[in-house]
Amino acid sequence: MKIEDLAFSSKILNLNRMAHMTTPLLISSRGVAADALVEVEGGADFADDVISRHLGASGLRGSDRALAADLFWGSIRWRGRLDSVIVPVFHGDFSRAQPLIRVLLRMGAYQLYCQDRVPDHAAVSQTVEIAVSRMNKSAAGLINAILRRLAREREHWTTPPEGLDETGQLAFLHSHPRWILRELAKRFNDEELSRALESHNTRAPLTVSVNYLRWDDDQFLKFLRARALRFDPSNLLRGYYRLPTSSLFQLQPLLDEGKITVHDESAGLAAELVTADPGQRVLDLCAAPGG
Repeated sequence: MKIEDLAFSSKILNLNRMAHMTTPLLISSRGVAADALVEVEGGADFADDVISRHLGASGLRGSDRALAADLFWGSIRWRGRLDSVIVPVFHGDFSRAQPLIRVLLRMGAYQLYCQDRVPDHAAVSQTVEIAVSRMNKSAAGLINAILRRLAREREHWTTPPEGLDETGQLAFLHSHPRWILRELAKRFNDEELSRALESHNTRAPLTVSVNYLRWDDDQFLKFLRARALRFDPSNLLRGYYRLPTSSLFQLQPLLDEGKITVHDESAGLAAELVTADPGQRVLDLCAAPGG
C-alpha cells in the first residue's frame, strides 16, 4: 500500500467519522446495491427478487434507483472479469474475504471500468464511504488502496492475463464461465459466438405491453408524451414498447392498475405462436419466476 493511498484513506475515514457523529447514515444507491449483493453472495435463490425487495424498501426514485440497479446487475454480469483483475492485487485468498469486502471491491471496479459517467475519484471515495460506515478502519483502508491501484492500472481490464488459451481469453473478455463457452462453441460459428456473447452482456431494455382489456395504444402514448418519456414501439409485436429503465418509477401507477405489464418481446412472441382461442386454458411451463 503506497503512502498516498494511506493518506487518502485516513482523510476519508476522518471526514466520515465526523459526519456520522451528527447525522445518521443516509440510504444511498451504492449502499442499497451493496446490501443486495451481499445477500446474493450469501446464496439467495433469485437475484431479481433480492434487488426488487431492496429497491422497494429503500425509497430510492428515478436516477438513484436506476444507479442502484445498474451497480447490482453490472457487478453480477461482469463478476468473472472483475474478479480476474482484483485477485492479483488482493493480498490473501479473495474467496475467503468478508462478503462485503468482495462486494465493494467488485462494485468499485465496475464503476471504474464500466461506468464512464462516474469519475474515478467518486467511484473510489463513495465506495470507501460504505466501508467506513459498516466496517473497521483496516477494511476501509484495504478497499481504498486496491481501488486506487485498479484506477491507475487500467490495462489489466483490457488485456487478458498471460497464458490463457482461446477459451480462457473469451471467458475473461466476456465474463462467461468456460463450460458455457464450450457449449456455445458447439452450436455457433466464431462470428455467431461473438455476437451471442456481446448480446449476453448488453443491458436489456425495459419492455412493456399494453393490456387491451383495460387500455389502448393511444391512451398509453398520450401518457408517455405528457411526461416526455422516450420510447420505441416494437417492430415485432403490436402494443409492445421499449423504454429507458429509469422510466419505471413513472410507469408504476399503470403497472399497479394493470393497464400495462413488464413483458419481454420474446415472451410475447411465444404467446402469439400458441394461438390460443378465447376460453381456452394455457399451462405456462416457463423456467423462471418472471418479473
